[in-house]
Amino acid sequence: MTAAAPPTTPRRPTVDFKALFDASPNPYMLLDRELRYVDANQAYLRTTASRLEDIRGRHVLDAFPHDPEDPQNENARQLRASFERVLARRAPDVLALIVYRVPAHVDGNVIIQERYWSATHTPLFDEQGEVAFILQHTVDITELQALKRSAARLPHEASSPEPVQADLLGRAQRVQQENVTLNAEIDHVRRMFDQAPGFLCFLRGREHVFELANRAYYDLVGHRPLLGKPIREALPEIEGQGFLELLDRVFITSTPFVGRAMPMRAQRTPGAPPELVYLDFIYQPIVDPSGKVAGIFVQGNDITEQKRLEAERERLVTLVEQSSDFIGVGDAEGNAVYVNEAGQRMLGLPQERVSQANLLDFFFEEDRPFVQNTIVPAVMKKGSWTGEFRFKNFTTGEPIPAYYNVFSLRDPVTHAHTGIATVSRDISDLHRQQREREALLLRAEEARAEAEQANRLKDDFLAMVSHELRTPLNAMLGWVRLLRAGQIPADQKARAMEIIERNGRLQSHVIDDLLDVNRISTGKLTLQLGPVTLAAVVDTALDTIRPAAEAKQLTLHVAVDPEARLTGDESRLHQVVWNLLSNAIKFTPAHGEVRLTIERQPDTIEITVVDTGKGITEDFLPHVFERFRQAEGGTTRAHGGLGLGLAIVKQIVELHGGAIVVTSPGSTRGARFTVTLPVSPPTRAPSSTATPSVAMPSVATPAVATPAAVAPAAAPQSTATPLPIPAPPPTPSPTSWTSPPELSGLRILVVDDEADARDIMRDLLERCGSEVSTAASAAEAFTLLHERRPDLILSDIGMAGEDGYAFMRRLRALPPEEGGRTPSIAITAYARAAERTRALVAGYKAHVPKPVDPAELMAVIVSVLQVHGTR
Repeated sequence: MTAAAPPTTPRRPTVDFKALFDASPNPYMLLDRELRYVDANQAYLRTTASRLEDIRGRHVLDAFPHDPEDPQNENARQLRASFERVLARRAPDVLALIVYRVPAHVDGNVIIQERYWSATHTPLFDEQGEVAFILQHTVDITELQALKRSAARLPHEASSPEPVQADLLGRAQRVQQENVTLNAEIDHVRRMFDQAPGFLCFLRGREHVFELANRAYYDLVGHRPLLGKPIREALPEIEGQGFLELLDRVFITSTPFVGRAMPMRAQRTPGAPPELVYLDFIYQPIVDPSGKVAGIFVQGNDITEQKRLEAERERLVTLVEQSSDFIGVGDAEGNAVYVNEAGQRMLGLPQERVSQANLLDFFFEEDRPFVQNTIVPAVMKKGSWTGEFRFKNFTTGEPIPAYYNVFSLRDPVTHAHTGIATVSRDISDLHRQQREREALLLRAEEARAEAEQANRLKDDFLAMVSHELRTPLNAMLGWVRLLRAGQIPADQKARAMEIIERNGRLQSHVIDDLLDVNRISTGKLTLQLGPVTLAAVVDTALDTIRPAAEAKQLTLHVAVDPEARLTGDESRLHQVVWNLLSNAIKFTPAHGEVRLTIERQPDTIEITVVDTGKGITEDFLPHVFERFRQAEGGTTRAHGGLGLGLAIVKQIVELHGGAIVVTSPGSTRGARFTVTLPVSPPTRAPSSTATPSVAMPSVATPAVATPAAVAPAAAPQSTATPLPIPAPPPTPSPTSWTSPPELSGLRILVVDDEADARDIMRDLLERCGSEVSTAASAAEAFTLLHERRPDLILSDIGMAGEDGYAFMRRLRALPPEEGGRTPSIAITAYARAAERTRALVAGYKAHVPKPVDPAELMAVIVSVLQVHGTR
């Protein structure tokens, strides 16, 4: 028996879903996520009169465009909204009733018909659980819609043959109405969602897939495709910025997250690099009915512009606070609102007190009317005011000069005045620098004036030296020439020798002073120390100056302590006493008094010389002991000299370790010179550090009248090689001249304030047969001029009171009949070319320098007479 065959398991038939899909009598079609056709069954193709190869890959709304007669495209909008809900909710969506135009086969032709549809859209998921396709199942309810309209026309016909269909149509009507209402509400919410000013989106599931996003969100991320994409795929640039981690944490913990001013780099323009943006946002977890987190709602605001403005504000605040200028703001009522740190320092006012102050408090009481009446009206009318003004420092009370820029603050919309602001710069340093510049300019001007004064003093000194040397030389040479020519009678020779000797002493004194000044400048003025009795020094000096005092009828008061003895250089101390007495007599008018007092103190001896003379002005007192300085100057000096005597006296006194001071109540009120000398001089007198040179012999002062006194002292021994001394020029033979006949009977007026000069000119001209009259001053010359008109005038330049230049200008101003054209010759010791030019400009016809050569003078007189005639 054969074994029975084992029973076999029946095979389950295999289901061909593609065949089912194609065989279904209901229309089906399949779309991908981009709403492009993937497939469609035969029922769908028949219903829409389409071919699969014509629609596959095309967008559903491109394949079946909306009705051109419906500009709102409401049907297409409803269809797209349903697809988007499927993608966002991952759940089916039903369109109970939608009207849409589709092609249809009618009598062998394809025409466009408007059909009524009820559509169901179902999501199909991939292996990752994401929506991959949308399956559409549509039911053509056009005939039902026609029945509905028929039923509406006959609502009360009880004999309706189709009650079932009528009930069905009623339910469809209610569903359709509910769907329309629901869609309207959804559209309203969507519009609000889309038009919200902040960015909004909904992210579904663990992968944070975009289900919804509003317009502001698209603006934030650059209008790229988002819906249906995970955030990592849609926004790859946020990887590594921390946002994905925050989303994961919120999804897992169901705890919201709030971000403030969070920076994020987002690609806001396709193809452009990511831009830095700042966001305020919240990640809010959304929980489904089961209590699980279904997704995350994102809401926030792009505050990038706000952050930029805040950064700009901070930058401006930093600039304002770090500015060295005063920057302040006040309100419309004039109350201080803000002052920066520089302004607080300038005012000496801390910030906490600023808000308690009124703007007028920043100014001095006397300045407030200017603020109220000038600055504020200008700001209100013109919008601003600029200029220099000052603040008040609250701490020190001192004024702070500043350059103001005050301007009005106005509302940007209404332009109403809301306050006042100022940017003011402290210009204290500028004022200080300006004062320093002015001081420098003043010092420079003073230095220039001093330099010019020094230059004038130099010129005056050279002219003075020339005058002081030439004047006595003129008298000496004039008389010597007359003596050598044998033209002086025997009874006048003694007088001529006296004049020559006196002028020789004067010239010796001038040379002595110049040599002493040179020794002082080079440090070679030394003292020959020994015991000195001052009474003997005074007696010798008095013998020398007494004739001059008696000539002016001065009273001399002398009081000398016989015990006044000290260690010093007797000849130099004699020079001191003689200079002081000589000056006192020179500057004291006739019948005045000169007082000399010498008193011994315990350690010092005091020499005082007081006179009742012309005194010293206050402005000249500081310059009394300066070299070449004289209270009188120029060609109108009443007294001769180089202005060196008192400078030499001061140096001699200081070499003895003493001091000299001068006081005077003022002009015409006399002067007092006080010399204080130590009984014992310094142990070591100042000595020269100059290189060795040929020793210059010292010349005795004119205080000694005996011939022996003027003999030179022995020169100190020197180890230096003596300089070769050139042989003197040969002595010229006695000069004689022939008196020109033109001078015979010529009336000549000689004007000179030096008696010896007048005498030599008178003697010389009278020997030529001229009629000579002399005048000691310009005033006396005008008196003689009116008494007897001269044919020729010979005038000195340097004269006291009115010099020769002024005299000649006055003369030339006279009419011819009064002598205004009288030929005149300048006979002067001022011999420089500039002085010659000045004399000719003043009106002299010729200029003859002293000492005068008789032959030259005669030739000049004849030449002037030949050219200009007489008178």
